[in-house]
Amino acid sequence: MKKAYAYMLDALFALVIFGLMLGAAVSLNQIKEVDTIKTFNLTKIGQDALFVLDEKEILSTFEAEIIDESLNEIMPENIDWRIEVERFVFNGATFSSNNKLTVESDFNTTRDVEVKRIFFDVNGNEIQYYYVADLKMGLK
Repeated sequence: MKKAYAYMLDALFALVIFGLMLGAAVSLNQIKEVDTIKTFNLTKIGQDALFVLDEKEILSTFEAEIIDESLNEIMPENIDWRIEVERFVFNGATFSSNNKLTVESDFNTTRDVEVKRIFFDVNGNEIQYYYVADLKMGLK
């Protein structure tokens, strides 16, 4: 009687372990593959593009045509993009939103990467404008 009880517990324990392993294998197989290398590369391209646009003071012009032309020169052809630049003006004590500009290529991708950059327009020793650039990108 005691041997049968021990064999039954041993078989039950083995069945539980087998079930857990089978469940783990099935759930791991269903996890969608995240392509981190493409995401990382898109993020680096976006950061570099915003850096170039900021250093050349293209974003602070706040003109859609100039930003569009510059991004079309910088970005690879296989990337769709949309950029939103919001300008804040200093009211003596706080910053308030002054205007928002949106420029985009044929942006209709569901899988996108978002990169942000904050920059200032300085007049003498005072901050005249404060900008937030939000660049969303995806592969065509």
